[in-house]
Amino acid sequence: MIRLLDIIQKEKKGAFRARGGQLSLNYDGRITSGSAKLDVWNRINQGDPYIGGTPVGLGRVQRIGEHNVTKKTSLDEANAMLNNCQGADEIHETYATNFCKNENCRRSADTFVNDESRNQSTCVGCGFAQIMASAKFSRSMNDQGDVDRSQYNHGPANAKLGDTVGCPRPSSHTKPYHELNYIRIDKKISGIADAFPYPPFAGLKTIERSAHDKLKTFYYNLHPEDADDNDLKMPHGGAAFAAACFYAATLEFEANPCRGINGTKTQATLAVICEYAQSEVDRKRDHRGICTTRKVTPLVILRRTQDLGDLCQAKIPALTSQSLLWTSDTSAKEHGRMALFKECGAPKPLYLPKKGEFGLQIEDTGQGALVVCRVDNDKIAYRQGFRVGDYILFFQAELVKATDTIHIFDKKMKKAMKETGVELAFLIMRPCVNTE
Repeated sequence: MIRLLDIIQKEKKGAFRARGGQLSLNYDGRITSGSAKLDVWNRINQGDPYIGGTPVGLGRVQRIGEHNVTKKTSLDEANAMLNNCQGADEIHETYATNFCKNENCRRSADTFVNDESRNQSTCVGCGFAQIMASAKFSRSMNDQGDVDRSQYNHGPANAKLGDTVGCPRPSSHTKPYHELNYIRIDKKISGIADAFPYPPFAGLKTIERSAHDKLKTFYYNLHPEDADDNDLKMPHGGAAFAAACFYAATLEFEANPCRGINGTKTQATLAVICEYAQSEVDRKRDHRGICTTRKVTPLVILRRTQDLGDLCQAKIPALTSQSLLWTSDTSAKEHGRMALFKECGAPKPLYLPKKGEFGLQIEDTGQGALVVCRVDNDKIAYRQGFRVGDYILFFQAELVKATDTIHIFDKKMKKAMKETGVELAFLIMRPCVNTE
């Protein structure tokens, strides 16, 4: 395993003493001299001591004079080595270029445990797993689309970081790269389906199978069996395209007339699919740990869904659709709210004067809507037209959201009572069975 090249800073003992330097322990428990403070250009332009974008405190001393400093060297032993050195002897400090991607950890690659067969590095400090960073070799896949440990393609011994090294394709690599990409996207569809909480909602397996079929059809339409390996490639952004296939399958499932008047609404809203697809992104990061991979967004998924063309037989909603704002936490209430309002007639405006006793009580249905549960026959609310079973859709020209609770609605009522005007405006949805 060849790691990404480290940055080495050299400093004479005399210069180290002149600047008042002291040996200490870095975040990884290794000896550091803080030699990045000598990098004046970075300190002026970036505000803090840096070496090649690496902050002070993450370096580790490798050598003091003729003595090697190892992971087991204690701080007292390192100070003893320093005291026995001459002023012209050098302190060599290495700064890593790969760090834990966990923002709350940021330990260097010195603390990683590498698993080459899975192409994975695990930080022993926080347990965060990430793709193994390496230089001067590539990896190949077998016919199942998995990394084959026996198929490492090492570059020549004199290769340098950043060189383009031509490595012959292994003889066992029989699949074209666009087909391996198809296999990779196909696995991401399964990953999105597996992310939904257990037990799965009705129709999840049907949607997943349909999404796999759409991807397969799209692939073979793009790459016939007699196509050349250099012909059209699969779309970039595998996670987004997997999400598009899954979303198209969901739209068709919900629009199927065999499942009800307007189809069966599921938990697989665009926002939920987008959230789960984001975890399937093959993330790439620069040397500072900043993610350089584009995020999966609803707009990207909609565009990829349109790329499917006739493979999506359902109507694709506009980006301004309210359902695109639903999240995994609110989709259940939004669907419950839709089911309640589906049994109602047209919205009806009602008004309450601010003076007098309303004789009105409202409660939460638990299905994303607030409902009138009591109306006194001798009070203002009854005379103004309110009836038991009315759902509150708008209050003071503001939508009552599916996530609004009784406590939130009471606060809105108290605020409205203090505002100018002599009455309160409601827009209610009344069930068709309620004929009062």
